[in-house]
Amino acid sequence: MEARIRVYSEVKNGTSVNRSNVDTVGLFTERNGSFYARYDEPEGSDLAGCTTTVKWGAGTVTILRTRPYGLREEFEQGRTFETTYHTPYLDIPLRIRTRRLAVFRKGRGWTIRLRYDSELGGEAGRIEVTVEVEPV
Repeated sequence: MEARIRVYSEVKNGTSVNRSNVDTVGLFTERNGSFYARYDEPEGSDLAGCTTTVKWGAGTVTILRTRPYGLREEFEQGRTFETTYHTPYLDIPLRIRTRRLAVFRKGRGWTIRLRYDSELGGEAGRIEVTVEVEPV
């Protein structure tokens, strides 16, 4: 079913802070006890042309990105996850450690809150993301 998907993110690297927001319409579904929200990243964003899928259930959240970027991030409270961020130009090692994970119902929709430490290609940062999914 169609859903309004809002993503608010804040990335802190040293003294710099980068904030971004996405407000778009995508798809929402439930399958085998897990929930999925899928949307195309908007034109003008750093990830334009990319499709993002957010999957959640049973204390875990997974973010998948495809075309032209390839990335799978898995979040579970207190867990460290290592992966590779595939860009059209190069592959970059990525390590994330989940500091906070909260998923809760909000009316007919869902809110997902993540706070995690990130090390992308040796560059450390702290990231906070809120995803709101509201079926329309």
